[in-house]
Amino acid sequence: MMTGVARLHELAAEYYGWLFEEHPVLGSEVGRHDGDGRLCDTSPDAVRRRREHIADFRRRHGEIPATGWGAEDFADHELFAAALERAEFADQVLRRESRDPQLYVEECLNGVFSLLKKEYAPKPVRMRAATARLDAMPGLLAQARENLTEAVRLYADLAAEGVDGAEPLFTTSLELLAEGSPETAIRGMHLARDGALSALRDFAAHLRDRRERMRHDFAMGPAAFSRWLARVLLIPLAPGQVVALLEAQVAHL
Repeated sequence: MMTGVARLHELAAEYYGWLFEEHPVLGSEVGRHDGDGRLCDTSPDAVRRRREHIADFRRRHGEIPATGWGAEDFADHELFAAALERAEFADQVLRRESRDPQLYVEECLNGVFSLLKKEYAPKPVRMRAATARLDAMPGLLAQARENLTEAVRLYADLAAEGVDGAEPLFTTSLELLAEGSPETAIRGMHLARDGALSALRDFAAHLRDRRERMRHDFAMGPAAFSRWLARVLLIPLAPGQVVALLEAQVAHL
């Protein structure tokens, strides 16, 4: 019979394999490259499926008793619980899909940068992956417009500013991958790049057009902040104590 520790390790391996499959740009960033040509699916059905899957991981984790474990194994148990809590908190409280346009801009920018920052494969291989991601960006940004039903003004401003500074990444930096690829493939990458940049600029303009109708700010509230401290960051402090510590630090600056 499998021990509790072995069950925990198996569940964690399953979770992170699933996480990188669902978030292929994150997978690229941490060195898993089987999803390099994809972006995250942010359709309502995909968001709902992820929510249900996370709830199932939480349930299965809760069924693993950690009594009598050594300190290192117990720490693994609690850290994995915090990782699952972080994912659930993001869905239940932060709700970035509907509130934060940066989520979509970051997916596009990181989708390119994650293929550039390490020479994990020959340039033509990485350029093909980049072309596929560039092709997917207009669809992602179209879905973003539908999803952002409660966009926050500050997040929209930051997302639009991110788009404003993105062109060198898509031109100068991305062009470095063209070496060694046939001209037809390079032209295809340029066509996809131009479409992605056009979609990003249109998205930034859309955010600026809607800016005055957006919420001015977003505060999670003391109950959610307490949950974040205790169950995600594993910090045994109340919100008021954290505020007092920050105020003391500011006073000494």
